[in-house]
Amino acid sequence: MRTTIKVMFALIGVIVGASFSTGQEALKFFSNHGMDSYIGIIVSSIVFILSALAIAEFGTRYQSEDHEKSMKVIYGFKFGAFFDLLLSLIYYCIVIVVVAGGGSTLRESFGVPTWLGTLLIVIVVFISLQLPFNKILTALGFITPLLTVMVVGIALFQIFGGDIDFSMVDQTAQPENASSGSAIWDGINYAGFTIATAFAFMATIGSYEGKEGKLQSIIGVILGAISLMVLLAIINTSILAELEMANSVDLPMLQLAKDIHPTFGLIISVIMLLAIYNTALGLSFAYTVRFGEFGTMKYKLIGAISLLVGYGLSFIGFVDLIGIVYKYIGIVGLFFGLSHIFYFVLYHTYLKKRKKA
Repeated sequence: MRTTIKVMFALIGVIVGASFSTGQEALKFFSNHGMDSYIGIIVSSIVFILSALAIAEFGTRYQSEDHEKSMKVIYGFKFGAFFDLLLSLIYYCIVIVVVAGGGSTLRESFGVPTWLGTLLIVIVVFISLQLPFNKILTALGFITPLLTVMVVGIALFQIFGGDIDFSMVDQTAQPENASSGSAIWDGINYAGFTIATAFAFMATIGSYEGKEGKLQSIIGVILGAISLMVLLAIINTSILAELEMANSVDLPMLQLAKDIHPTFGLIISVIMLLAIYNTALGLSFAYTVRFGEFGTMKYKLIGAISLLVGYGLSFIGFVDLIGIVYKYIGIVGLFFGLSHIFYFVLYHTYLKKRKKA
């Protein structure tokens, strides 16, 4: 049970970061479809939970210590190496979006120009990359759980304390601002995005818990996936209550916090900034150290150049970046998920029997 709970919260922590907590993901993929957003969430839940089961089961069965093994077993050596590199690119794309979100947070909370706020985030992340980042992330480990609790609290306050007229939701929805014109496809696409984001974690969690923790690890991943979709449904409901407002700002959940009380809005702004820093630093380290050994000149150059390029790309805008980047990440993640589901079915219907023969 202890392993199950630990894995469940770890998965939630991997996915519930800066972008999720702003409410912009829910708005872009679900809320602007109006009441059909719940159909999208149900479809997303099914795809994500099945994929999470297949990926986690693979990792525990092969005791994979890194996601590269999963890639090469399923896709072969050459294609596996390609998808391994692609995963690093996905991390980099998420960093760009998160950094842009930091600029938006500083602007909407403290009036700092977006260009300056984003630059400050980039500089702090680059400096931190030169330090023993594990200690920093350990110190900030409480940020994501705290942010999750506060965002859910805001959402529940809006749901139970506000006056939600669901009959008006479809009239205020703006499907043209959604990721696509289909709630079902957006649900599938968002499931793909979450798969890509958490793939490395789900593919390796079994090796850290040992063979005796195999079943508990898989159950933990499944419960984590279910919990994430419940959180998404709660946030979606709170945004539907203020859909017109949500479409006019970059950070809907931050605005809802300000509407409760300005001080509360200020507190959650600071927590969001720390979560953004946490996510940006962790993912920046992941792709930088993949191509250059920590502390070397190559490592520093990759970190500096990638963050500078990311700073330039952040001017596309936080909202637009989510619509562009996450859509394509979702397609890649969906491929990862479906291929693991196929392998899971193939293994349990044919390969496993052939091994016993």
